[in-house]
Amino acid sequence: MTIFENLVYNENTFTELFKNIMKFKVFRREFLSLIDYDFSVEDIEFENFSTQKTTDNGRPDLIISTQTIEIYIEIKVWNTILTSNQPSGYLKELEGIPKSKKMLILLTPKNYKYLDIYDKRKSQDNSNIKTQTIFWSEIIYRIEQEEIFEGNPLLNEYLELLKEWFEPKHVEIDNKFLEIMYNIDTPSSLEKLTDLINQVKTELQKSGVEITSNKTNILNEYGFYCDSIDSYSLYIGEWFDYWKETGNPFCIAIHTNNEQILNQFNIECKQQGFTKPELFENTNWWVCNISLKINESTIEIITDKTKKIIDKLKNTTLQHML
Repeated sequence: MTIFENLVYNENTFTELFKNIMKFKVFRREFLSLIDYDFSVEDIEFENFSTQKTTDNGRPDLIISTQTIEIYIEIKVWNTILTSNQPSGYLKELEGIPKSKKMLILLTPKNYKYLDIYDKRKSQDNSNIKTQTIFWSEIIYRIEQEEIFEGNPLLNEYLELLKEWFEPKHVEIDNKFLEIMYNIDTPSSLEKLTDLINQVKTELQKSGVEITSNKTNILNEYGFYCDSIDSYSLYIGEWFDYWKETGNPFCIAIHTNNEQILNQFNIECKQQGFTKPELFENTNWWVCNISLKINESTIEIITDKTKKIIDKLKNTTLQHML
C-alpha cells in the first residue's frame, strides 16, 4: 500500500499521476531516454506534457509537444480493449501535424491482452510515423538500476505503486496454504491474539502505564507503544515481519540510541524470562519474543513482566537525565 491508495484507481487517474511525476527532472529524463528517437531529452520540459487532449481522430492519453516534436502516448495499465481507431486514428492525426519529429508510443504492461491485435493493426497501416512499445517493467528496471529515486520519499512511493500495479508479488497457492486458510481455527487464533494484546494494554493502562500510540493493522503491527520522548521507543504486540521471520507472534521491542537504556532492556528481558533481545534484520529495533503458554493467568503474567521492564526503563531514563 502506498500514499496513492484511493487516489489512483483507474487508467485516467494513473495517467494524470504519471504526467505529474514528470515534474521531477530526474524521472522525466529517464523516461525520455527510453524513447527511441533522435532528440535531446534536455529540450523537453514538464510544460511540454499534456493529457486527454481531444483531436479529430481520438484522444491520446499523453502528448509530448514542442515546436518540432509531437509524440502521442497511449497508456494501458490493464486489459482495456482497443478502440476502433487505435492505433490507426492516432497515426493519421500525426501525419497531418506539420512537425519534423512525430511518433506514436504504446506504454503498456508486458502481459497486455490485446498487444498482438495492436501490433497487427499497426503493421497493416501504411503510415510512415515512427512507433514504439514501452513496457512498464522497463521503467521500473531503469529506476531501480540507476537508483534515481534514492533519498526522495515521494518518488519512492511512486516506484512502489508501479511495482504494485505491474510487478505484483507471486502468490503461490499450495496445500499448506489451503490447509491453513480453510481451517476454522485460523481466524479464531488471530482474534484471540488481538484480544490478548488489547487486554495486556488495558491492564497496563490500569496500572498507570502511558500508552503513547496504537497500531491496529494485523499485516503490519497490531499493538501499542510506550515511548519515552527523546530516550527510547518501546513496542509491545504483534509485528508481522518479525512473526514471518521467526514464527513468534508476540514480542516486545525497543529502539534507542542510549547504550545504558539498551543494556537495561537486555537485563530486564533476561530477568523476566523472555528471550535474549536481538537486532532484527535491517532495522534498528532490538526484539525479544514473549512466549504464549497455556495458563489461565497468561494475561496477568505478561502484564506484570512487561510493566517491570517499562518501570525499569523509565527509572533508567530519569537517572540518565539527572
